[in-house]
Amino acid sequence: MVRPDGVIAVITSRFTMDKQDSSVRRHLSEGSILLGAIRLPNTTFKASAGTDVTSDILFLQKRSSQVRREESWAELGAIETSDGPVQVNEYYVRHPEMMLGRMGIERGQYGTPTPYLSGNLDLRALDGAISRLPAGVYAEPHQQRRPISVEQRQQIPSAEDVKDGGLTDRNGVIHVRRGNVLQALALPSSMCARIRGMLQVRDAVRTVFQSQLSDRDEEAVVEARNTLNRSYDSFVARFGPLSAKENVRAFADDPDQPLLLSLENYDPETGRATKSPIFLRRTLERYRPVEKVETASEALLVSLNETGEINWPRMQDVTGRSPAELQAELGSLAYRNPQGGDWETADRYLSGNVRAKLAAAQTSAQLDPAYQRNVDALRAVQLRILDRAK
Repeated sequence: MVRPDGVIAVITSRFTMDKQDSSVRRHLSEGSILLGAIRLPNTTFKASAGTDVTSDILFLQKRSSQVRREESWAELGAIETSDGPVQVNEYYVRHPEMMLGRMGIERGQYGTPTPYLSGNLDLRALDGAISRLPAGVYAEPHQQRRPISVEQRQQIPSAEDVKDGGLTDRNGVIHVRRGNVLQALALPSSMCARIRGMLQVRDAVRTVFQSQLSDRDEEAVVEARNTLNRSYDSFVARFGPLSAKENVRAFADDPDQPLLLSLENYDPETGRATKSPIFLRRTLERYRPVEKVETASEALLVSLNETGEINWPRMQDVTGRSPAELQAELGSLAYRNPQGGDWETADRYLSGNVRAKLAAAQTSAQLDPAYQRNVDALRAVQLRILDRAK
């Protein structure tokens, strides 16, 4: 987890910056500021990756409540090369010196023209690019959002309902949980009011979840939903949709922000949002264990749903049949893996490194003929793989 104003460096393929669809870049820019980027030649990672790939180093700073000047990097622009015009990220159009090579076009595996950065990585050129990154953007934690006073720090038990990194309102002051300490934040009054409104919506939706998953009557479920609608409508009337940029930034550090954003269907072009189904009807049902099923395949689904694996005692419980009977009925839906002896679904067993699995099955079949079915199934899978490769 990166604190507000924290800085990270990410190595990624050029498609993060150059892809025509800008949705990933727009999503990243909602929570972070691009400090700079360095494009590396396509041979940089050839020794380790075994292939040529043009890569970027992105330097990102997590957004905080402070307003900072930043460069746009969501759109693309054209640059001229000896092979013709190439579409690259607008950042590189403005800063061609941050590309440590020569952009060109090559033909991909299927003849598709693919931009790439040719050359070999020069460490002196890399040092020069790093020196051109903005300076003075990082400060030690004690310089950011200091507590108002030592007396305002409040020790909280580990069972406190505030998540680590989460925001809360205590006695009219917005706090953030840092480990086992509630730290008071010095924020503008307008920001505090915005956060309090979102905290009310968050608490209201939690109550809705609790009412739906408990044994409370339908009247209590409806009342919790009505409270959520009132809290949300009041917030939107004052501050706009939860997904509006100002609200996203205000609540960006709270781990429950994705929960709030999921409450809306937001259109960034119009700035309008519609409510998700949780405002209108029950969306959760308390899980009630299955008591009886008729077939082994139904029992398998129950077992996978409840335990994530093949659990013969649970399957026996819902069918009244022995594991041997269930195994016979499941047939090709389940296999016993000789490497460990656990039973696995066919989807899991007949995937992955099927060559190694076939070798293990063949060895086991020599000792126990029951594994011959594994051998036959694994051979069939590999024949299908070969057919697709032709």
